[in-house]
Amino acid sequence: MIRLGGHWQLKDLICKSTTSNSVYFPTNSSLNRISFSQPRKSKREQLDQNVSNSNNYTSKHSSKDNITDTTNSHDDGDHENETSSNNMQRQNAIKSSKLTTTVAKFQDCPRCIKELDDVIVVGSLANTTRNPAATNSRVARVLSHSNTDRYEKTIKGLFGVCVRDTGYTEDVNVGSLINNSVNIFKQSNSLYQSYVCNNDHNLYLMDIANRSGVELNSVHDMGFALNHSAVSPDNKTLVVVGDNSKFYVVHPEEDFDKNNGSIQTNLDSGFSIDFNTSGLLFSVCFEAGVNQIYDIRNTSKPIHEIYSTRKNNQNGAFRVCKFTKNTDDLLFISEHQSRVHMVDARDFMTHQVVVLPKIVHDYRTGTYNQPIVKQYDELMNMSEMYDQVIDSMHSTRYPTFSSRVDSFGGSRFSANPQVARQARAQAGYPDLDGLERVAFTSNAELKGPAFYLSSEIDIIGLEVLNCDYYSRNSSLIIGCDDNGLVKWDIDSWRRRCFPTYEWA
Repeated sequence: MIRLGGHWQLKDLICKSTTSNSVYFPTNSSLNRISFSQPRKSKREQLDQNVSNSNNYTSKHSSKDNITDTTNSHDDGDHENETSSNNMQRQNAIKSSKLTTTVAKFQDCPRCIKELDDVIVVGSLANTTRNPAATNSRVARVLSHSNTDRYEKTIKGLFGVCVRDTGYTEDVNVGSLINNSVNIFKQSNSLYQSYVCNNDHNLYLMDIANRSGVELNSVHDMGFALNHSAVSPDNKTLVVVGDNSKFYVVHPEEDFDKNNGSIQTNLDSGFSIDFNTSGLLFSVCFEAGVNQIYDIRNTSKPIHEIYSTRKNNQNGAFRVCKFTKNTDDLLFISEHQSRVHMVDARDFMTHQVVVLPKIVHDYRTGTYNQPIVKQYDELMNMSEMYDQVIDSMHSTRYPTFSSRVDSFGGSRFSANPQVARQARAQAGYPDLDGLERVAFTSNAELKGPAFYLSSEIDIIGLEVLNCDYYSRNSSLIIGCDDNGLVKWDIDSWRRRCFPTYEWA
């Protein structure tokens, strides 16, 4: 089981790669990468998937970290032998694949991560403090001319950069307090930029020139502690949120400090922002358990609001929101513990929730407990019905209560062992460099509702991997504190989740 480091309030510690089917995550001061690519499907399997729209495998186009396909197509008469052989080859390939690599090591544990074109930026709180003049002459010069009174004599914020194709890695101390959020966007072939949100009320713009040097471009005092920022796909709009009931919509190409508009809400502590693919909509989630959707063409009021299953409770606080970066138009929002929302952003009529189990891995039986997916209204009804859940409630392989705990939307997936064996789980060793993924085909179980409603697994990040060459489906990656990663497949066409998943 992967151990994810860098537990942090903002819960955004999982970042997908824009160049491969993999994600980045921190462990102590190291930044690691895990690939979710799997052995390639045979032509017969691709045909079967098109006919039945159902497949027991979650095979992906293999990346450089994995073993490529070794199967060949056969006649129909040999299909049964081929399937058996392919099953064994897949399991052998999965077991022998090295899934994790250490990408870089920084001065301290990253608390936020973003990547673009294999250029990775991180933010954190440095173990040591430095005088600005001793850190970087360019940093000191910009800060000395900034109009902020909040910059202290010591710099505690850490900003790190890693360029994978050159191996260039650098730590720069920026900001007097912790850096809560970083982003990255491309201005030209020779210049990437990153906005850094710090608790000292300042928004720092960093230049990454020629993929080999870091400089501080400018500092902007926003007037409150900053938690997150996001840049639109066309780089023309920036949205910034923090510990305040208002947030800012800024157009960086204009005069930054004179042409920014604040949007007042009745909610405190905005935690996360994301734009959809077109850049016309953006999502803002708040700690109170409310997520607002705005149209960039008219930000006078939100066009839709989404609510947590545990509004105004700490465990139901919204932490991270992310749109799929393709034509899916799906929005995912994580609660502080155990639950992730999936909303159809085309009409906001479909709203479902992935619920993690109370215990991921039962070491006594060697089994991995299965997450469930519920319609939002159904989950709310279940919560009311089972508000006095009992932790010692006995599990059963076949649910006996009246509520459809194993259903999702209009479709139903059975809780019996035959279907449960579709679930794949991953296990490994503490040494990340030697982590192995193991195909799990044992008795994953569905348990009673109390086992899910009482779950207190901290979610420390989420990501959406876009569909690959062989599938039009995306995958949801959920980072769980001390419980590794769970990958859940999404049927993008039917706007629902598959009943197949993997633990890492």
